[in-house]
Amino acid sequence: MKSPFQNCEPIIEEIARSADAEFAIVEAVAFASIFAAPLILLSQRAAESVRKFAVYVFRAEIFEHNRELEFSLRSCDAAMNDIFAKSVHQAQRTLSGEIDIKDAIMSRRTLSKEDGRKRFWRLGDGTQGNPFVLYLDLLRIIAKIKCENLSDCPITSIVPAICIGIS
Repeated sequence: MKSPFQNCEPIIEEIARSADAEFAIVEAVAFASIFAAPLILLSQRAAESVRKFAVYVFRAEIFEHNRELEFSLRSCDAAMNDIFAKSVHQAQRTLSGEIDIKDAIMSRRTLSKEDGRKRFWRLGDGTQGNPFVLYLDLLRIIAKIKCENLSDCPITSIVPAICIGIS
C-alpha cells in the first residue's frame, strides 16, 4: 500500500539530520502533527528522546489512580484539538516571512505553557515531578533548514505528548 504522505519522508529525514535525532522519533512527531493526534509516550526514556523538540514541558508527580490517567489522556487529546489550527496557521505565516521565527517560537512556547497549566492544573503547577506532557514543535528546525512545499506534508502543528510510563 502506498502512503499518502510519501513526500514527507525526505523532509523528515532532513529534520532528523539537522536535529541529530533518530528518524523514527521525528517521524512519530510529524505523523502526530499530520493526523492531529497527541503522541503517547510509554516511558520516561521515550520522553527524553523527544525532549529536544519540546517548547514546554509540564511536570507532574506520578498518580496512583487510572481515573487520573484517563482524564489526562482525554485532556491531551483536547489540547491537540484546541491548538492545532492556531499553531498551523501561525507556522504558515512564519514560513512565509510574515512573522519572525524567534517571535513565533516564543508565542508557541507561551501558548503551550498556558494550555498545559490551564488543562492539567489538577496535577500541580507543572514544575514538580517527571515530564508528563511535552508540547513538541518541529517549526524551529523546519525554518532553519528552509523546508519548502510543506503543503504535501503538514507537520507544523504543536503536538502534545503525554508520558504514561515511569520506567
